[in-house]
Amino acid sequence: MAVQPGNLLEFCSKNQVIVGVCQYANPQHVRVLTEHNKELNLAESKIAHVLKRSLHSGSNRVERVEAMKAWGQKVQATADNIDLAMLWEVLEGESEALDLATLAGMYFSDVTDELASGLLRALAADRIYFDRKGETHFTRRSPETVQQVLQQREREANKKRDREVTLQWLKQSLPRDVKQAPPPPPEAESYVTLFQQLTVLGKKSNQYSAMSDLFQEAGFSGNLEDLCFNLLVKTGVWDEDVNLHLIEQNVPIHFSQELLNHAAALQLDVAAYHKRPDLRGIYTISIDDADTTDIDDALSWEAQADGGYRLWIHIADPAEFVTPEAPLDREAAKRFTSIYLCERKIEMLPVHLSQGLCSLVAGEPRLALSVRVDLTPELDIRGYEIVETLIQVTRRMTYDDVDAEVGGDERLQQMLALAQKLKEQRMVQGAVDFSGPELRIKVTADKEIQLKLVERNSASQHLVSELMILANHLVAKRLNEAGVPMIYKVQEAPTEENAQGRPLIKRAEMSTRMNLHYGLGLKAYTQFTSPIRRYNDLVLHRQIKGWLREGKACYSEEQLQHIIALSDQAIFSANFIQRENFRYWLYKYFSQLPTPRLLEAEASYVTDDRAFVTLLAYSFDVPFPMGDGPPLKQGERLWVSLDNIHPRKGQLSLRRAQAPVAVEAAAP
Repeated sequence: MAVQPGNLLEFCSKNQVIVGVCQYANPQHVRVLTEHNKELNLAESKIAHVLKRSLHSGSNRVERVEAMKAWGQKVQATADNIDLAMLWEVLEGESEALDLATLAGMYFSDVTDELASGLLRALAADRIYFDRKGETHFTRRSPETVQQVLQQREREANKKRDREVTLQWLKQSLPRDVKQAPPPPPEAESYVTLFQQLTVLGKKSNQYSAMSDLFQEAGFSGNLEDLCFNLLVKTGVWDEDVNLHLIEQNVPIHFSQELLNHAAALQLDVAAYHKRPDLRGIYTISIDDADTTDIDDALSWEAQADGGYRLWIHIADPAEFVTPEAPLDREAAKRFTSIYLCERKIEMLPVHLSQGLCSLVAGEPRLALSVRVDLTPELDIRGYEIVETLIQVTRRMTYDDVDAEVGGDERLQQMLALAQKLKEQRMVQGAVDFSGPELRIKVTADKEIQLKLVERNSASQHLVSELMILANHLVAKRLNEAGVPMIYKVQEAPTEENAQGRPLIKRAEMSTRMNLHYGLGLKAYTQFTSPIRRYNDLVLHRQIKGWLREGKACYSEEQLQHIIALSDQAIFSANFIQRENFRYWLYKYFSQLPTPRLLEAEASYVTDDRAFVTLLAYSFDVPFPMGDGPPLKQGERLWVSLDNIHPRKGQLSLRRAQAPVAVEAAAP
């Protein structure tokens, strides 16, 4: 209809309906005064609804604006009660754009200004059932679009609800006087995942700012990582001793049930290995810590008729069960190594293999890859071979067993004599002696922290270490002679010295080229003695077995280089996790000592800008603050006090202290 001065009209602007009154009209435009007390020129084609009613010509501008506002408020109540879903269903199959008058006629039996205005407002505000086409028409949305919009609405509503529930949970859980808070409600599940991420990543998380706002809205400020950690511990999501480095490094801890089932189905059929030399009748021992469960090496010693000896160094043979590219192999290649923590062990292979079928368990037939070493009566090597064997450990011994019995056991004495001779030869060739004491930490199920200082120069430690070094050396030497591609362990000679003139030992590395291992004093060295716990050792076993059986390698040099590249980061991460885990539990042990925590120390490394001291009772090196009293001298003994211990943050500070009158140092 033509618009006349005084007519009330409505048009849409940014999904809102604006009420106006026509001031005057011409063919080009309509001059409109809006309910917002603004005048504008409006093309007649943009007017969505011309009401049947008009404003009194005698009313002033203020009265007109007030009347339009009142009209808008009145019809909004009508809009709120309109069911657009019903109109959408009525229009099923309609694809054309329809104007307000047509739609109102379909929805209402008798269309009035109030009803039409209410419908216009409902359509303009709608985000579900209708799209606006141009300024005055609307189209019905497809069922698929409506479903998507409804689902999005539901997600938004759930998201809002989840946030509100999480806020209340935070307010209930985080106050300092709350020691134990309720577990997270189901609505907070996604937030719990974010809190875990934030604890590990800190400001690296892309949700840091949003979660910081959430905690502030709940009434808590401070270090966000600490807030998240405390919340997760208080509410039982995490144990207070949770290893965050495992989470940060995304270390796989559990095996899938499918993989466990696959491993459990593997069995040893002794009869199938009748071609292997059967050494089950030879007296064979394994030597490990009392709590070792994955036993991957054993020893046999035989006297020969000519006065010489034969040494067998047996290494577990998991390569017979874990074949290349099989599911077990792919999982092992993801892990690359077992991780030994103070409170637990994360296996490279499922327990059925690592502690059962492949572990050299006493009294059970087992497959092994053995190095046979023939010795003269003077314990010089006169020949050696690598052999696939079938063995059975006669006796499992601990290091303490060997130390206690070596004086009365001729075989142990002879093996120890060989170990001593081998070490002397290595030292002559420039090897470095790393036989100082080693601190070991075990945390029991009830979190008792047990410390033990192990003397690595004991007879048992010396015997096992040297014979494993021998096996690795001989394997590297033999395969190099045969031209078989290998993963060697190499270490360059030092090129620098520290302030005290001591050589700075370089990091040992893996390489496909044989070279010097400086620390061991050997020109050829590899690692094949731990295939249950190190993937590279398992790969080397396959390489050896391929050469023994078919005279050719399983892997090319390029493939080995690729494996080395993958394993470098995995092994670095594992070593980092183990080191930080060790530090955490040691610092926690220190924090539980009665104060003052006074320990005797020795300056082990001193330069102009840094110093380290060794806590003698623990054989553990700690940075020493520069400027705390007179400068330290290399080898100087002093007493220190342990202060400001924060195990979670890896922080501990030292300061000089007076020697206690009566020394009762807490020691392992």
